[in-house]
Parts: sequence; structure tokens; C-alpha cells
Amino acid sequence: MTKIRVAIAQTAPVVAPEGPAKLEKPHSTSPFSTIDQNLTIAVEYVERAAAGKAEVVIFPEYFLQGIVNQNRQYLTFPSKHLLTFLQTLAKIHGIALCGTIVHGTREEGAGPIPDSNPFDHISTHTAKSTHTNTKQPGITPAQLEWAKYLEKHPLSTEESAQPVLYNTAFFIDEKGELIGEYTKKNLWHPEREYLNIDSQADPAHAQDLANQGADVIFAPTFWYTDCRPPLKYTLPLL
Repeated sequence: MTKIRVAIAQTAPVVAPEGPAKLEKPHSTSPFSTIDQNLTIAVEYVERAAAGKAEVVIFPEYFLQGIVNQNRQYLTFPSKHLLTFLQTLAKIHGIALCGTIVHGTREEGAGPIPDSNPFDHISTHTAKSTHTNTKQPGITPAQLEWAKYLEKHPLSTEESAQPVLYNTAFFIDEKGELIGEYTKKNLWHPEREYLNIDSQADPAHAQDLANQGADVIFAPTFWYTDCRPPLKYTLPLL
């Protein structure tokens, strides 16, 4: 089997406060300031991994958006732009990336989600980064568009109670190409109240992949100390 050099980015995401986005009047900061911070952290880890000649960087679950329950699912609405940023990051540094992004949807009638990229101000190099402007005044046009959208189209009672979210793992190669995605089907018990479809807890999944010729399985996970597994999952995970 070919050897690969893997970097494990053991990050803990900056988590947004519970509740909807904090929107000032007039709007002066991004509604996604915690994601800005987590993107900057990701850039730093990728640079370190590339300098260490790693070929793949593995990030944990939720490494960009943090936990998205308790009316924080607005953090999932610009998810496609996070994937675009990571593809660019991988290509520039010539390194593959693996992690997860939570994708969210809006109910019918909520208004179209903006196409503008609220993260286009984030640098893919720490030397050029302004640390995402989170410590500086001002708001970009894209951030302002998103702030106005979230103000005009807040979460409905139904969306808050039963959000439609998909925890999706990705693998991006060193050329920035999205090689594959996997939407989580077996939820860990603390997630079941707010996520739609822990797959590694069932050894059958690993066996199935091995039967298909897989040599390595990347399983990006993020557990809090209170994520005590159900008794049936106290056996080895893989």
C-alpha cells in the first residue's frame, strides 16, 4: 500500500451564541463572525501541514460552523461558499483536505438565499490575512447583503423546531477538486434532535468499504466530553 503523510488538525471551533444571528442597526459586522475566525484557523493549520510535507489534512466535524442547534442553523445557509473556499485553499497549498460541512435549507417562502460570498475577504495565506476583519470596523457588501437577508427572513417557528440540516463529509484533492462527499446517515444521539442523517459506530460500514477496495478510511468526528455513547456503542468503533 502506498504511504501517505497525514496531518490531523485537532481544532475546536469557535461556536456562535445560541439564538439567531446578532444583527446591529445599522449593520456593521458580519453575521458569520465565528465562521470567519474558524476559516482563519483552518488556513493556519493548512499552512503548517503543507510546510511539514503532509499530503492530507483531516479536520474534525463542525470545524467551520461549530454546533448548529439552538437556532444557529443560519450558519449553514452559506455552506456552498465554505466548500468553494476550501477548494481554493487546497489548490493554492497543494494539499488534500477532509472534514465536514453542515448544509441547511430554507422552507418554501423564506426567500432566495443570497448568491454573494460572505467569505470572499478571507485570505488563503495567514501572512496576508487581516484575521478576517473580526477585530476591525466595517462590513463587506456581501456580508451586508447576508445581514439584510437574515433580518428580512428570520427563522420561522417550524424551521427553528425542525430544521433540515445535512452533516456532509468531503474530500478535496491537492488540485482543489471535490473528489467525493458523504452525508451522515447514522446520527450520534445528541445530534438526532436537529440533524437529518455516527456512521463509524457500526463496523459493517468499514467492512463494506474494505470490500470495495478501500485502503484508508477518514472519519472526521468531533465529540464533546458529554457525548457519552449509548451502551451498545462501547465496542471498538472500526
